[in-house]
Amino acid sequence: MEDEDIIDVADFRNSGKSIELRPKRRGRFIPPIPEWWAIIAMALPGKAYHVGAIIWQEWEINGKRSCKLTRHVWEKFGLHRHTVHGGLKLLKEAGLIILQKSGKRSPLITIVNDESKVARVRAQKERTKGE
Repeated sequence: MEDEDIIDVADFRNSGKSIELRPKRRGRFIPPIPEWWAIIAMALPGKAYHVGAIIWQEWEINGKRSCKLTRHVWEKFGLHRHTVHGGLKLLKEAGLIILQKSGKRSPLITIVNDESKVARVRAQKERTKGE
């Protein structure tokens, strides 16, 4: 370890200076996803969770309640359009997202971030399965 790597804490005591413990983030990150949401998405087949994680990232970046997954976004992650379509369908069926289709364009996606709403959708699906 070189002398430059050593931080003398005494220089920072009561001086109003702060120590940067973590390096500043650079680049794009997948934001935190609520555990209950992730557990449900991970139980779905295929790449549904992967599609969901990308939706969360777009949602965080855009700062809006709804977002679109354009070809540019999902190709960057190496996903095929059929994979994305299947993932969106599964996430919608699980009640984790709401899709608003607009013809052949990318659908507007809203994340359902209310565990009780998702539980109601899942319970309703279970009841219809039993009939």
